[in-house]
Amino acid sequence: MDREQPNRHELEHLWKALAEDAKARLDRAAELVEQLSENPETMPQTDTDQHNNAIRVYTEALEEFTNISKAYQDLVLHGTVPDEEQRRMNVGHVTD
Repeated sequence: MDREQPNRHELEHLWKALAEDAKARLDRAAELVEQLSENPETMPQTDTDQHNNAIRVYTEALEEFTNISKAYQDLVLHGTVPDEEQRRMNVGHVTD
């Protein structure tokens, strides 16, 4: 039995929620980078490694947010429905 496809309103709601979740991850990653960047001259090597990792996580979160936001924008403004592969590629890509 085929699963019924969600209507456009449901898709917009889903992608808006995905964008909000991605934005929250991006904000958390940005906060961590900021915290670790406060005194870089006194940062021991282990903190430097944590800082570099935080920057990597931030970059991944930014990429995820950008991709999801573009898909949401295309859906809302142009009616372009993101495919399932696009959703899977961009959701949950970043680990907190």
